[in-house]
Amino acid sequence: MGAYRFMMLERGWKMLFYKYGRDVKFAVLCMILVGLYACKDQSEKPQAESTKEQRREPSGSKSPAGGEKPKLPWIQDDFNRAKSLAEKDKKPLVIDMWAGWCHTCLSMKNYVLNDPSLMTLADRFVWLEVDTEKIQNAMLIAKYPPSVWPTFLVLGGKEYGVQARHLGATSASRFREFLLSGERGHLQSLVEKGTIDQNDPLGKVRSGDRLALAGKPEKAYENYMEAIRKAPDDWSRKPEVLLAALTSLYKSAQWPACMDLGLRYAKQMGNGPATADFLSIAKYCSEQLERNDPRIEKFEVMGVKILEGLDVDANAPLSADDRSEVLRILRQFHESRKDQDKARRSAEKQLAMLDDAAAKAPGPQAAATYNWPRAEVYVYLGQGAKIIAALEKSVRDLPKHYDPPYRLAWVLYTLGEYDRAHEEAEKALKLAYGPRKARIYGLLSDIQVGRKDFKAALGASRNMLELFKSLPEGQKNPQTQKEAQEKILKILEMQKKAD
Repeated sequence: MGAYRFMMLERGWKMLFYKYGRDVKFAVLCMILVGLYACKDQSEKPQAESTKEQRREPSGSKSPAGGEKPKLPWIQDDFNRAKSLAEKDKKPLVIDMWAGWCHTCLSMKNYVLNDPSLMTLADRFVWLEVDTEKIQNAMLIAKYPPSVWPTFLVLGGKEYGVQARHLGATSASRFREFLLSGERGHLQSLVEKGTIDQNDPLGKVRSGDRLALAGKPEKAYENYMEAIRKAPDDWSRKPEVLLAALTSLYKSAQWPACMDLGLRYAKQMGNGPATADFLSIAKYCSEQLERNDPRIEKFEVMGVKILEGLDVDANAPLSADDRSEVLRILRQFHESRKDQDKARRSAEKQLAMLDDAAAKAPGPQAAATYNWPRAEVYVYLGQGAKIIAALEKSVRDLPKHYDPPYRLAWVLYTLGEYDRAHEEAEKALKLAYGPRKARIYGLLSDIQVGRKDFKAALGASRNMLELFKSLPEGQKNPQTQKEAQEKILKILEMQKKAD
């Protein structure tokens, strides 16, 4: 879930690390809305789609030697090439908008997108991976701005418009359903008069997706809810559409309406990843209301009950990363209710589950899925030193990846080991690019503040600000520039007091 393990970035959310009294907001970049809103899913355990299509061996799907799972034939960071191939072969184009710091993205790549059930679709689409941190992808990001990581799109039709959009994590069967709905829109738009009937719920969803990408969340919300009204009660896409509707209210800062939608539909979200994300976003909305609002108590009681049910549901279509998010968000609900004992028990259970998942991961890249969630919960429990060895191993195993040294530097920072933290952060800085590199400058600034070297801290913060300013449209974000400016002012004030 995680994806949604997400949006909190944009508004800057209340850190889990408030108790450390340090400026570590940047660290939670991927977590989302409290869960960074990354992930979601459905009303009931998805059933494998029954299909009679002939099973052929799609290109790129052969199992490599050594028993590795087959892979979809992804094109990396080349939209023009991918679109040209799609247009040439009249195929829909699938886009995976991801980032190396996003644990939900890694979970999808390592545990869902390589599922054998998707391989029969390999030749029916063109597949494009887009690293949102890379400057070369900025124009595409500006055109299709992700509100959560990962965001998946299916483009198609005569003009290659958006036919389907999915936010965050999901199961393989639900992802297959998403692909097929996008393919349906593509094919129908190729025929004469070709578009999906706008009175069809799927047509309303497509309109909502396009409006959301165009920066019109209020209109997007209207279309999503019209789709819900037109669809049958057991519509398989209901959870993800409700999640998109709630996200639209969040994006437009309609806090009371967001709270009301959460109260009305939370029990209808089912047992997939979308449920925890839905509750996470609704919880954030509730925090923008007056604490004595009677809806909050009702919502929190309901949220705890739903999340506890998800936690013990062995049949729920949840990955280890999804289950981690369920427990993390449950912890936040307990903290809101000032039940620290239950919050700690949720964290301890989350930690045991994550350690087990990391130990069973098929390789270093898959194990890295759990670096951030493990680091966060170890630090939360006051046991940050215990994750150091695992993160050091991840750094050695993935020498070309910026995220392992970044996570290691952050944990060392929370432990007050500033010299080692600085060393690892510099290592991450050399490997990073795009907005993430600016975030690493932010960490370096915090480390220097810990050292009481305010001059060096100012230098790092100014590098952070300049890098944010230099980013192209699509990656430029006024909020991050504001955060960097506030950091500079804060350091200047500390420097003044120290002098």
